[in-house]
This record gives sequence, C-alpha cells and structure tokens, in this order.
Amino acid sequence: MTNAEVLKVWTSEVGLPCIIVRHNTLGHLCGYVGVLRGHPWYGKNYNDCTLSDAKPRGERENDAVPLPGTSLTLKGMSGYHRIIKTLCCVEERCDHKPEAQISVHGGITYSGWGFDPMPRDGEWWFGFDCAHAGDLVPGLSRRAGSVLRDEAYVTDECESMARQLAEIQKPKEVKP
Repeated sequence: MTNAEVLKVWTSEVGLPCIIVRHNTLGHLCGYVGVLRGHPWYGKNYNDCTLSDAKPRGERENDAVPLPGTSLTLKGMSGYHRIIKTLCCVEERCDHKPEAQISVHGGITYSGWGFDPMPRDGEWWFGFDCAHAGDLVPGLSRRAGSVLRDEAYVTDECESMARQLAEIQKPKEVKP
C-alpha cells in the first residue's frame, strides 16, 4: 500500500514505534507496531514458525537455500522460511508463529520493513487492518451491523499489540 494517509505516529507506552494509516482506496484504518533489531521476531514473517533460527533479510550469507533431501535450492526468504518451518515445527497447526501468539483485531495481516509513508529506521513492522467481516469499510457497500473502527480503537489495538510484542522480548523465567 503506497500513498496511504498517515493519521498518527507515536511511541507506545512500552517504547515501540506505532503508526495508523488510512488505506488509500478502501478507506479503512490499519495499525502497525515496529520491533527493533534484537527482538526475537525481528525479520520474521507473521505466519512463519518462530522456533527457527532463520536470520532476517539482509543478514544471510547466501540467498540460495538447499532443499533438504534434494539437489535443488530455493531463492528468497519465503522459500527459506517454508523450509525452516517444516524442519522446526512438526505440529499440524503451528502455534509458534506471531499471528498465533498476538491477539489483535482481525489478527496480524502484515509484517515487513514498512512502506511509504511509514517511517523506516530499521524497524520490522507487524500490522493489522480493519477490513474484516463485521467492520464497516468506507470503500465497500455497507452491511447492517458493521462497525467503523476509528482512530481511538486502532490506537488501543496498537498499544495492546505493542505490549504483547514487548512481552515476547522479555527473558523467560526458568523454573528450577
């Protein structure tokens, strides 16, 4: 999404950067929270298993990744993540991915370096949108019972997501 209207940029209560934008064609709001280098999910796709030791884009020595058991290689992070997910998580429904661990309106629907007009100072962004069933989306026909998610609502959701992302970064207490 480019040329989105920026409604609000701020630092969350836990110190993570946040932004709210209005979608450029449909008019609904989207919220984003950035994590910094050193966060365990920095560089992770929102729907990839977080148990992998995959390095963020730009920190890998080689983009070509061997496909286990074959002489083939895959290029690009998405193929690499698919392989790592297969190797690290044998559960049919992976609960280790960010979208399964963060509770936010409609679930996480974006992860990446950001896009115009978002500030890009090395953050890895996680985001959500307010264009789900039950949401009133200005650019679509209105349905009875749909709710318009306003800036205050999206701000609260960003703050909640920021708290959850900050909690992920805290060292876990090891029980004896």
